[in-house]
Amino acid sequence: MKVFISLTACFVLMVVAAAGQSAKPPRIGIVQNPDEFDGAGCRLQLPSDYKKGNDRTVFVSNVDEEAIMNIDGTDVRMYRVTVDAVGTMKGNHVVERYRKDDIEADVDFVVTKRCHPDDENCEVTWFNAVITVKRGQLMRKLSTKGICGS
Repeated sequence: MKVFISLTACFVLMVVAAAGQSAKPPRIGIVQNPDEFDGAGCRLQLPSDYKKGNDRTVFVSNVDEEAIMNIDGTDVRMYRVTVDAVGTMKGNHVVERYRKDDIEADVDFVVTKRCHPDDENCEVTWFNAVITVKRGQLMRKLSTKGICGS
């Protein structure tokens, strides 16, 4: 009986240790196929990529309330489940929540710049945004910059 209890205890410890090793916050990467969403929507980048003016994005959304992010090395298409908009003036927040299976992404957009009201050709708004990706109790936050519009 002692041997059975010892073996059971060892098994439980191994399962707990293995679960702890694989329990890592989701990793946010560069979207591999951002062109799937071309047209109106949002594109967010790491601040260094935004400053360089390159095309590397970490978040792409469209007007159909869908978004793509690269989570743990795979592009994941998520669907917007809520939006909480305070306004669209400089400094205002817009918080959107996206979900796919066990992955949830909250995007807290803060308006940094708007088009001049007299510029009829300008249809974008500039943002700083914090993306929080959660899987269960584990989460990762990422600061980004980008634009939304068409």
